[in-house]
Amino acid sequence: ADEDGTNEDEEDEDECADDEEGDEKQPVSRVVQIPAGQQTVAFAPGSFVEVGVISRAHGIRGEVKVQLVTDEPKKRLGTSGRRLWLQGGAGRGSTAAGGSSAMLQRVVVQSGRVARPASRERRAEWAVKFK
Repeated sequence: ADEDGTNEDEEDEDECADDEEGDEKQPVSRVVQIPAGQQTVAFAPGSFVEVGVISRAHGIRGEVKVQLVTDEPKKRLGTSGRRLWLQGGAGRGSTAAGGSSAMLQRVVVQSGRVARPASRERRAEWAVKFK
């Protein structure tokens, strides 16, 4: 204990939130505030969560196939009006050959549906149309 009767370790634990049982400490999540009208934003590692990877075009209705990384695809990709941030990759038409873009572009989900369910060998894929 310090001179004032407190323990330094106890002060550090206050930065974490208790779970329901009180046995383990969970990190407090951060929310990045981005103005509603902003269409591009600089990528900051640790500030965004990967939902999926666009693999290719799908059909003739303007959809793309997305290989899922998220555990809640219906919430992330199946909800019309959901706003996501798109990061350019190293594929055809990318801004930097061999690397990903440092800028993210805002996209809005118009529709999303299961294109292929998950199997032992492959991740699930969704067909998604953006506005």
